[in-house]
Amino acid sequence: MKSKDKHIGLSIFLSILIYLLYLEINPKITGIWLRRDYTNTLRLTLNGLWGFITYPLKNIKMWNFNVWDINVFISIPFYF
Repeated sequence: MKSKDKHIGLSIFLSILIYLLYLEINPKITGIWLRRDYTNTLRLTLNGLWGFITYPLKNIKMWNFNVWDINVFISIPFYF
């Protein structure tokens, strides 16, 4: 049973990692969690990521079929 739990945990972790990488490499939405500051230094911005994750809860248009790839509530279970 422990092996199955580890497999599920690893699968969820990899699904989230794939989703986060997809956010940065997608040319339509790049710069969600990695942004350049005023000195042109690349910074990790978790506030931007949190806002992006919670946005589908605030905007019903994020549930349309054409934006399912960037909706965390649809993408991560699909990758999983």
